[in-house]
Amino acid sequence: MKRYFGFLFVVVMLHVLVVDARTITVVIASQSFQKAAAVKESFDKKFPDDTLLYIPCKTDSCIPEQPVGFDCAVQGARNRMYSLPQALQKADYIVSIENYIEQSPVTQRWYDKGLIVIQHSSQEIVLTTKSVFIPDLYIQLAQQMSQVICECGYSTTVGAAIQQSFSDRSVDPRDWHREVEFGGVSRQQFLKDALDKALHADELNFLKSLVVTYPDFPKPGITFANFLPILHDAQAFATTIDLLAQRYKNKNIDAIVGLESRGFILGAALAYKLGISFVPVRKPGKLPGSTYSVTYQKEYGFDTLVIAQDSLQSGQRVVIIDDLIATGGSARAAIELVRLAGGQPVEFVSLLKVDALEEQALLDIPSFNLID
Repeated sequence: MKRYFGFLFVVVMLHVLVVDARTITVVIASQSFQKAAAVKESFDKKFPDDTLLYIPCKTDSCIPEQPVGFDCAVQGARNRMYSLPQALQKADYIVSIENYIEQSPVTQRWYDKGLIVIQHSSQEIVLTTKSVFIPDLYIQLAQQMSQVICECGYSTTVGAAIQQSFSDRSVDPRDWHREVEFGGVSRQQFLKDALDKALHADELNFLKSLVVTYPDFPKPGITFANFLPILHDAQAFATTIDLLAQRYKNKNIDAIVGLESRGFILGAALAYKLGISFVPVRKPGKLPGSTYSVTYQKEYGFDTLVIAQDSLQSGQRVVIIDDLIATGGSARAAIELVRLAGGQPVEFVSLLKVDALEEQALLDIPSFNLID
């Protein structure tokens, strides 16, 4: 009798597991390794308890090899979806990705971006990756190498032009972004960052809804974005730190450096979550002992930041955090301070950014912004 009930319990539990198990089908409208790897990494992280079936498919964008402009990229991504077999168009998720270049109407500078279109439950999400600056000479070379040039694009990609220009080393024309001259971040990482935001859109929109802006503070002409209401909400605060911890938990980070003063709050909580050390970067006169100092220009004056000389060990991998990045002055100062103290700055992360100042905020290390 005991054996019977034991067997019955196992059968019931197996039935429950089968009923509760969920298989999610993700169709990738491309066979590109970078695209497929980014999709898989993001979806695996979003749905850790589910079975995911990935189906990469060869598709045709029906647009030029080097798309120019957002509209052309959207059309190319949708064309890839339309070319999928009918049976696959009913998948749980369909992801289509197209890289494109565009010229800033303000500065006339050229940028590369990745465009992602996600279809899920009859809904479509369209988003773009972070921009990568392209010097004019590579745009001109791509045009010179192209047999066909039209408003929508060129027959030769910027990546191919960059590959031809680098005679001292081999450059992947589909992943030139990872070269140090262009920021040192892989195309796969840019795509993954954007996909992570898309898959966590509900949480990020919740956080964004709590941010309050104040015009003409601390002086006329400055709009102050206050993230403190996020801290007032326990769920929002926990979500913020959890999302950041997910990003860095497997990247061998040794220390978090937080900028005075709101970076202290975020940085200390993130360091605790990751089980690593926290190092404050402060204003002059606030740290005892020997310090390094760097003076920088910000959007409304000059300031100086300092770090304790013994706060980092040589070669430690460091993430620098603050609540907001505007012109990037304090971020660049913090990066220099980390290097002076012997650390290796891996990435600068902020919750918020000032879109109008994005071009001024270019850093010489990768940067990440959690809330757009």
